[in-house]
Amino acid sequence: MVVAPLKNSLQSALITLIAASLACCVLSLSAMPSAGSFNQLYPQHILYNYLDFRLHAAWAIQACNVLVILLGAALVNFLAIQQEIVAKNNYIPAFLYLLLAFSSIGNSLVHPALVANIFVLLSLYFFMDTYRADHALSALFKAGFFMGIAPFFYVSDLLLFPLCFMMLSILRPFHWRDWSITLIGFLLPVYLFMSISYLMNKDIWSLFGVFGDTMRSFGRPLLSEYSDPFLLMLVLLFLLTVVSYLGRGFGAKIKTQKTKYILLWLLALFIINVFLPDSNDFIFVSCTIPLSILIGDYLGEMKQLKIANTLLFLLLGGFAVIYLHRLAII
Repeated sequence: MVVAPLKNSLQSALITLIAASLACCVLSLSAMPSAGSFNQLYPQHILYNYLDFRLHAAWAIQACNVLVILLGAALVNFLAIQQEIVAKNNYIPAFLYLLLAFSSIGNSLVHPALVANIFVLLSLYFFMDTYRADHALSALFKAGFFMGIAPFFYVSDLLLFPLCFMMLSILRPFHWRDWSITLIGFLLPVYLFMSISYLMNKDIWSLFGVFGDTMRSFGRPLLSEYSDPFLLMLVLLFLLTVVSYLGRGFGAKIKTQKTKYILLWLLALFIINVFLPDSNDFIFVSCTIPLSILIGDYLGEMKQLKIANTLLFLLLGGFAVIYLHRLAII
């Protein structure tokens, strides 16, 4: 069974998470072509390309993939536990994050959204940490700064800009200093990039052209029939999670309720990314953070372990289909 080890202790959860990561990594290495370029090109994701262009060896690509995904999974569970979204012994969100993340990659370098997720998670942590804090300007600056860095790795995350002020409205009473410091933190990465571009005699306005072109290119998402079982299970589990929240409430503590509202808003904004251009056929790659935490909380609170394990195994079946397809095994 999978659910029990992920709810018992950190040691048993780590064994499960590391074993799952290594299994995916070994499978990907064994299916990787012996020659050629493996990486996708994402010219619109500015800082991501500096990483993408420098990794060509198979072992380096897979090592980077595992590092980025494990770091994201660790931050997801740290955020969920520290901000009281899930129970302290619940490590299911990290496991779900692994599934969602590995579902979006194959033989190429990790998807840019997963790199950007690291900065989004840091931003979420600092924002949520300001709840009822008397001196929060430093945390708000860091939160805005990390949220401002994320679009440089995955340009579609620019849509998360309104989320900064949504979180301020949910977590704190209105104060102009809070909003101003958050805005300054968000714009600082843009200022630094433009300054460096000026010093290097490059077009300082090219950044806005990249952002503008991406935001204008909405279209229908590309879907593969191999992703249908996994997407179907994700949608089903999310609907069951929402029904569960509507039935028993969003949490006993006010902070828990507010953080779950933030995650729902985050999911709503991430879903817009589904209609932005991307070469990935797993359309929910951007939604890894809210889906893994919310569904992980639902499965962790379920008292019937047999039902929880059944749902998770069905999700694992869908994951196996999409991951083997991405590796060109099926």
